[in-house]
Amino acid sequence: MSIALPSTPASVGSKHTQEPAMPEAENQLPNEDQYKPKHVLSKVSKTLGKDTFFWAPTSHRLIGGLNHNVTPITSKILHTWASLLDTSNDRRVKFEIYPVKITSVPIGLFYYERYRSGENIPEMSTEPLPPGDYDFQVFANKKIDPIAPTSNILSFKQIKYQSTLPKEKSWLLRPVAPEMMYMVGFYIHTIEVPDDIQKEVLERDNGRCLISGTAGDDAITVVWAVPPPLPFAMRYVDGGGVYKSTTELYKSDNAFTLLKDLADAFLDGAFGVDVDDDYRIVVLKNFGPAAQPLIGPNIQAYFHHPSLKAQFKIGPKDIFLRAHFVNCLYINFQGGDIVTQYPKHIVEEREKLLGFYPGESPPLRGGSLPRRSTTNLPIDSPSPWLPSSACACVSEGPLVPPLDPTPSPGCLAQRLQRLL
Repeated sequence: MSIALPSTPASVGSKHTQEPAMPEAENQLPNEDQYKPKHVLSKVSKTLGKDTFFWAPTSHRLIGGLNHNVTPITSKILHTWASLLDTSNDRRVKFEIYPVKITSVPIGLFYYERYRSGENIPEMSTEPLPPGDYDFQVFANKKIDPIAPTSNILSFKQIKYQSTLPKEKSWLLRPVAPEMMYMVGFYIHTIEVPDDIQKEVLERDNGRCLISGTAGDDAITVVWAVPPPLPFAMRYVDGGGVYKSTTELYKSDNAFTLLKDLADAFLDGAFGVDVDDDYRIVVLKNFGPAAQPLIGPNIQAYFHHPSLKAQFKIGPKDIFLRAHFVNCLYINFQGGDIVTQYPKHIVEEREKLLGFYPGESPPLRGGSLPRRSTTNLPIDSPSPWLPSSACACVSEGPLVPPLDPTPSPGCLAQRLQRLL
């Protein structure tokens, strides 16, 4: 199969570009009652029930997504998170998002074309985003993703579990830096908060859960914001680089009181506190009945209610809560791309079985094809880019999971499923 590459390099959209008027019937964001993703969902996306997706503007990668019923999000919130996730401070560019339609293209597995389907959403908009697929228009003189695509980040709970396994088994789950696992394993006892720090924190926090306000010795416990064996997590927030050792995290201002029913979910990154959004509680993974009181667009942590701030002048440091929340975003908001689920060679083997590019090399993947911006196109115009592939695959591992696509009538996934 031969593919003609565009002759011009990728261009950047301009804020002042005039776009054709959109027909009234099409000037709508995705309908949450009717929207169903056209792209194959990964196991992670299915598990989290993701229905709102954000695509990288410079490549074919899926940056991340959310379940709008669990995690309501607005354009303003997305911009706040983009700044928070810019750990190297080199992605601070002005951008706006806009809705797109996704269609599959039959040149291989997981190849998609994106079509603009609505106008740009203002940066500071506080209207909840309906379910759907969204792309970014970046107003800069360089090609850049406002949020860097990433995947396979572990929660603190997953790292704790993996550190207890024999080495030969832990590597089969997910690749984790050996020095990290050594540190966690050596200091595993410090995952639990010692009695002296528990006592100090309970007194400081007035014996109440700082998230819900619940009191009672049998109902609450004391947890770390960032477990001391994991100082690497501090590298991802501004000012966190000074915390280089377990000892520097082994202090009361890295701990707080929490309802026992919430402790496991907090360690697993299912929810966190967005200190930069007035200490708003953000649930990113539905963890059952205990999560329900925390799900909503504007639920503030108990210890930061305006009428209660005076009672909690001293509490956990913002930097530790911020580092925990960044981990929550890494593991639940970012990632979820179908292609990070499989080694590259497995995808290519399946494509050959399906008869794609016989005797030829597979199409380039992962954003390496020159493309032109779709941001200036009329609504419903097809992208002039080559068909998108999200196949920036993870490194090959010893275990190969079976492909688990979600087929729809007539789609490539059905053909694949029949071969397995």
